[in-house]
Amino acid sequence: MLDLVSAYYPVPTKTSLHTERKRESAAEQSSRVFGCSMEDKIRASLLVLPSEIIYNIVNYLPTLASITHLSRTCRRLYEVISADHYRILQAFVKSQFPSIETPPFWADAARALTSRSRAFDRRAVIARFILPPDNATRIGNPRTIRTDHPTLGYRPVIDSYEVWYGNSWSARKEVLVWGAGADLVIRIKDYGRKYLKVTNNAGCPSNASRRRASGTPQDYVSWATFNDLHGVNSWDDISGVHLLGSSHSKWTEDEDIIFGRRNGKLVRTSISAETGSSRLEKSYLTLGGYLEGTDISSGPCRMLAASMNRKSILFFRVDAEEDEVHPFETLKITAHGLGRHRCSRILCDEKIAVGSDGESDKISVFSFRPNGTVKLRDLRVDDDEPRRAKATTIEPLTVSRVSGGNPGDLFLLHDLRSPSSIVSVFSDTVDDSPIYSLKPIGRERFVVGSGIHALVKIFDMRMGRYSYLDAALPAARPHIDSMSNHNRPERPETVLFPSKDISIFLSNRIQNLPGRRLNRLREPHRYRGPIYTISQPSPSSSTFYIGVEDSVIRLDMVSTDDLAGKNKEWYQRNLDLGLDQHGGVDCQPLDLSCYERPFPRDQGRGVRLMMQDPLWMALDEESRSELSKSEVRIPGWDRRWFQPWVRGYAAYNSSLKMLAAGGEGSLNKSVKTADSGYGNLWDRTDISSPRQRTKNLTASSRSVAHRG
Repeated sequence: MLDLVSAYYPVPTKTSLHTERKRESAAEQSSRVFGCSMEDKIRASLLVLPSEIIYNIVNYLPTLASITHLSRTCRRLYEVISADHYRILQAFVKSQFPSIETPPFWADAARALTSRSRAFDRRAVIARFILPPDNATRIGNPRTIRTDHPTLGYRPVIDSYEVWYGNSWSARKEVLVWGAGADLVIRIKDYGRKYLKVTNNAGCPSNASRRRASGTPQDYVSWATFNDLHGVNSWDDISGVHLLGSSHSKWTEDEDIIFGRRNGKLVRTSISAETGSSRLEKSYLTLGGYLEGTDISSGPCRMLAASMNRKSILFFRVDAEEDEVHPFETLKITAHGLGRHRCSRILCDEKIAVGSDGESDKISVFSFRPNGTVKLRDLRVDDDEPRRAKATTIEPLTVSRVSGGNPGDLFLLHDLRSPSSIVSVFSDTVDDSPIYSLKPIGRERFVVGSGIHALVKIFDMRMGRYSYLDAALPAARPHIDSMSNHNRPERPETVLFPSKDISIFLSNRIQNLPGRRLNRLREPHRYRGPIYTISQPSPSSSTFYIGVEDSVIRLDMVSTDDLAGKNKEWYQRNLDLGLDQHGGVDCQPLDLSCYERPFPRDQGRGVRLMMQDPLWMALDEESRSELSKSEVRIPGWDRRWFQPWVRGYAAYNSSLKMLAAGGEGSLNKSVKTADSGYGNLWDRTDISSPRQRTKNLTASSRSVAHRG
């Protein structure tokens, strides 16, 4: 660390006392003449430092707030820090988020990444459904007739990307596509054009930022539904989809999409949602058979993998010149018996990892050579569990300058350079259901989709010290473990890393939506199925698209403190959440529930169930002040989360006080008041029927009192 005092005032050595006295008298004389003390001179020393030294100082600052405070010290420091569009923040972004790729808008990138990291730490999440409008552009066959009667909804496969074309975070285009049965749903959202219109028409009333209800598209959002078939059944459902976005896609309205149906048809099509046109580019010949899934590499020589009949994998060159592309390689998988799950994932342009059916505890890594496919090694899971581990999904990790290595050397939870079979193990001691989907976020976290209970699990991969904002919560107190200490005064203690992760229930269903056929065999209120797929537009995005049965849910990792704070305009402009209190289903955030996972050493003890208040209550200033004063607010968590049994205990104590003051009538009034405010939590947790709420409230309070 640079010592500014020693740099500006060097310590003299072997000098005479006369010289020292002269130097001291000169300092005193300078203080009398210029009217400044020695401390003022030390502060003024920052003004004469070269810019390179200031850059080195900024590299040691751990938070974005520290850099902001430094820039407000004086005009020169502000000019140095803000030069070249805050180029100095590039070092901060690269050091604090080394595995996250971002566009070169360093001020916006620093704010976006720190905001997302803060939201993960505070478990701040906003969820709602993604619904195409009724008047979306229909491309292909104008009418599709279903010839079968499926008992379950479709299993969506999702892909998305975003690309920047301006000089700010909001100047970007986001493309989302998913397979909805036999239909291909496309949404193109242009953030830059929307706010460019607001800027150019600042003096005129504009509805560019106004959200609209379901059934009507938002401004500068294009929707399209593609289907080139007339009669469809379950064999025509889309089982794989990939967006081929490139650097030039930000200037064109056409989107190149590769999608495959379960009947083996695999094509590349150019679709324009603006003009409502489509063009067949290429066909990839799978030679018939059942198409289980597809995968694509992201390198310069893009490769497409098609898993066929659970027995073989076909490999195609994505950018081949032929209109009908034949596979250049076929990988045969020997299956011993029948297996329900098998996964494969392209690690890079030269490597692929495959989880076999027959040997369920093994993952094989293959490499493509000029003379064919060569197996590099087998990975086995050797643990103490009595059940044999079965690989159900594989995801590669990004290679950064910190991790080193080459593309394909690293994939989730294992390092191919290590001789050990297992590098890290992440487990949920509460729910041991199979994993259907994985999505890593750089080398910081990864999101898991569970096979049952509609669970989305968040795991923290950071090792050692807290990589960012470890001093962000110096005044937060430890988590509440029991009712006996929920009303203790707060103590300024530092929250130690690592904190416990959470698992979120996405059990909400769309109710009474026009144009949707109700399945009578389906449970009407709760969804308890798997999370089929997870997609993220870019590594720096705070948005995740979750595929559940018959629906797509959008998750945004955004804290309510940011949405209601002094910089809320930046978040409204650059994140563009599309929320509207009076809008339709797709504009209304869901009230979720989650549980805090105990550490593995706790052996399943200490699980805490949490629920969310409505978002509008957390954003309202009056409600925010009431929530801040609430005794049941959880330190370190987003303002929306609360513990239902703690809040019930507080409501019960309030009822007893009112009973002592005003009799039985006051008690009934108190119970009704608490029920009207939080009545939906009983339905969300399936605790009891509405008639038993008061009884359960009393019983819960008694059991808590006995525990205390």
